[in-house]
Amino acid sequence: KLAQNLKAEQEKSLRLEEKIEKNKPKIEYIDNVLSAKNTMTVRQIAADYGLTAQQLNKILHEQKVQYKVGGQWVLYKDKAGRGYTKSITYAVPNSYGGVITNTQTRWTQKGRKYIDKVLAECGVRINK
Repeated sequence: KLAQNLKAEQEKSLRLEEKIEKNKPKIEYIDNVLSAKNTMTVRQIAADYGLTAQQLNKILHEQKVQYKVGGQWVLYKDKAGRGYTKSITYAVPNSYGGVITNTQTRWTQKGRKYIDKVLAECGVRINK
């Protein structure tokens, strides 16, 4: 009986190892995407859905994901701090020869995945 149990455990272990090996590329892809340092503008994400940036921002606002403060979209408190966005500050030359700075919300890959979920719940699908 001990030999049967041992054989069953070995077979179970082999099946688990095969599953891990089969799913390894998916796991690595997800790890890479979620840990990526690059960000995307809302315009880039919206384009995948056949939307304008304004349309996507409006949907995200209606779904209580974000609101506007001083010209910048920011996440509601319950969404903030989850790694969905990064604020990027950039300089823009003005007409007087000086420079002004603006801040823009950009979406991480994790945030992009969250937007996909929100839009799917609203019935909006990627425009292929």
